[in-house]
Amino acid sequence: MAEEAGEIIGFAGAWIVLDEAHITNIAVLKDHRGRGIGKALTQALLQYAANLGVVYATLEVRRSNEIAQKLYKSLGFEYVGLRKKYYENNGEDAFQTVKHLHFHILGKRKMTWPPG
Repeated sequence: MAEEAGEIIGFAGAWIVLDEAHITNIAVLKDHRGRGIGKALTQALLQYAANLGVVYATLEVRRSNEIAQKLYKSLGFEYVGLRKKYYENNGEDAFQTVKHLHFHILGKRKMTWPPG
């Protein structure tokens, strides 16, 4: 959650199941966009997931949301598929993305998934 002057201006959420984090929401109030808040929230959520041992994160992004697509690409998410008519409110398609996370074991050894 991001706050400014006691007001919630953004949040991010995910479902974590075993070794996967499925990012469900990243939202920033319109008047606060373009300041890196969404990026910071996403990075913090990914770090939290990695600290729990998550090895990959997934998310869907609207086909029309080019700003979010650019953000996710800059953070290392890769396109893996198209979900037709994913969004119920208007039937818009979603791009399905995935990011493999790096994490530390015992603070010494850096691992990447998949191995090899």
